[in-house]
Amino acid sequence: GKTYTIKAITVNGMGIPSAVSTRQFKLAGTKKDITLTLEGPKAMVAGQSATLKAVAKNNKGYPVAQEFEWDYYSTCGAKLSGGKVTTVKNKSGSISITVKLKNTSESAFLNIPINATPTVNSITLKDSSSQVLKPFTLMAGDAFTVYPDARDKDNHYVNSAAEFVWTSSNESVLKVTYEDPYYTYCNIKAVGAGTAVLKATAQDGSNKSASIKITVKAKVTSIYISPKNGISYNEVYLAPGGSVTIQKELYPSNAADKSVHWYATGNYLEIPIDQKALAKGIVKLDKGYTPTHDDEKITVQCFSSDWSAWSNELYVYIIPKVTSMAVTDIHDDPVKTITLCTEDLGYNQNMFDIRVTEEYFFNGHSETRLNGLYGGNYWRSLKVETSNWNVAGFSSYYEAVRAYGPGTAKITVTSSDGSKKYSFNVKVVVPVSDVEIRSAAPGGTNAVAYGKSFKMKAVTKSLYGKPTDAKMNWQISYGHCYDGYYFYSAEEVKSVLSLSQSGVLSTKAAAATFHGGIQYVVIGVQPQNYTGSGLYYNYTVCLGQPIDKIITYSLGGDNTAHVNGSWEESVSFYLYDKSSSPILYYSPENLVSVTSSNPKLLSTWVNYVSSSGDYCEIRLRAANPDTLTAKEQSAKVTVKVNDGSNKSFTFTVKLSA
Repeated sequence: GKTYTIKAITVNGMGIPSAVSTRQFKLAGTKKDITLTLEGPKAMVAGQSATLKAVAKNNKGYPVAQEFEWDYYSTCGAKLSGGKVTTVKNKSGSISITVKLKNTSESAFLNIPINATPTVNSITLKDSSSQVLKPFTLMAGDAFTVYPDARDKDNHYVNSAAEFVWTSSNESVLKVTYEDPYYTYCNIKAVGAGTAVLKATAQDGSNKSASIKITVKAKVTSIYISPKNGISYNEVYLAPGGSVTIQKELYPSNAADKSVHWYATGNYLEIPIDQKALAKGIVKLDKGYTPTHDDEKITVQCFSSDWSAWSNELYVYIIPKVTSMAVTDIHDDPVKTITLCTEDLGYNQNMFDIRVTEEYFFNGHSETRLNGLYGGNYWRSLKVETSNWNVAGFSSYYEAVRAYGPGTAKITVTSSDGSKKYSFNVKVVVPVSDVEIRSAAPGGTNAVAYGKSFKMKAVTKSLYGKPTDAKMNWQISYGHCYDGYYFYSAEEVKSVLSLSQSGVLSTKAAAATFHGGIQYVVIGVQPQNYTGSGLYYNYTVCLGQPIDKIITYSLGGDNTAHVNGSWEESVSFYLYDKSSSPILYYSPENLVSVTSSNPKLLSTWVNYVSSSGDYCEIRLRAANPDTLTAKEQSAKVTVKVNDGSNKSFTFTVKLSA
């Protein structure tokens, strides 16, 4: 019924309004969808006044502003003005009020009795046996009926005149669910834990009321039970002479009464149930009992004290008593200490299959049950624990011990009846997916002179390229000599060569005469605790006579070389042993190294070494030719042989522009 104005404004590129259009809209009346109620006292005392309230709501229950038309009729001189009722003192009767929604047929009616004096003098709240109520307690969910007793000053019963209104001070604790239209009783319901005040107020104008404090306590609504040391949340295995303690969880946690009733039944009549133990939440089986069926079980449940809530079912499977237990691998060898890797490199290095064999007495004779790979899926009846789940644990899905992180853990297997235990240790290492040998000798050479020692180091990386600290197994694979193409095994060359597990190769002088002299030896390395195959690395070490002399023909008698401007100069050297024969190495690497005493002035490097190691060439060049002048500057250059003979040669280099 209201009118609204809407404006449309156009704006140019500079933000200045250029045109305005205005339209008006009047909303169609929806009074047919509006309901009208009239709120006011149920009774009044002559001489009092009261204000009535007309409430208009739409079809969704929301109040809407409307205009009202009022009308009334009184038998005792009471008047109505703008929703306010005024009565005449000492005149009793009634006033009937009608309120109408303007321009509609929607109306509401209210009749208010007017008493010369208040009828109700006192109110008492009672229970169903007419006992006066005192503060009491209900459990959440309980329903209760309260009976009001209204009396006038002559102690006459006047409930019909009182026309009670009932209220709860906290509806999240206590709710009024039903008010008797004849004012003889009121139904209430306990909703949640806490306290609330229930109040009955007379509507005869006396303002008399009665209240009662009610405390509501939470009660058990759900129960969950599980075995204290079970295989799963609702299954446990029990042998004669054993017992199972069942733990219970009651919800909500603030429930007032947490006592429960235990109930158990066997699927065969002959299964004995100790009721005294059951009352304490314990399922106990007499040691003299002998199971005769392979599917015997006891089903256990518990109920709240008022039987309104009950738990899940828990199954106690009865099994024979185990006389012996063995834990083996798939080859039937006893499991002791095992080593696993944190990742699988393709050979299941992160898992280890185990089998558990139990022997027990059943139906008058001994029987054997196999748990594990290829032996039947009975893992539910066993208990497999680990001391450290971050390192290793048992996977019933794979029926194997599985590695999770580096470290050590202890795995303990408990027999199905809990009487036998077997433990073994698990060591988990970071797997090595890549390994190589590097020289630890000066200059990084792979050559060593007869009679000297040669140091190597192994560098390992994990599956994801991270360095590891895995220990290595070092070994001599074979040796090659000058007398032909025959390769000599580690066993054959051990008289002149030895290799420590720290990567040090020691050679004897006799290696020079072993079948004409050992030309080179191949060293192999493999990570310890590696359970796969194929991860092996070889490294070649060249052997030769110790170098005794370093001779050059490229320098003058003063052992001086000259470098001018940006030109490079080369200097050649020959390497001889004690017999003045050229040394012989097999493709040595980094046999010779060279250093400059002043790298900022002079750059020098090894340009070439012959495949036999008897000849080398170094290069010389000014580090920054633009800084040279006509005045000569000097630097020292040292050529050093790295095969352990400790021979070196030093000469002078003079530089000028």
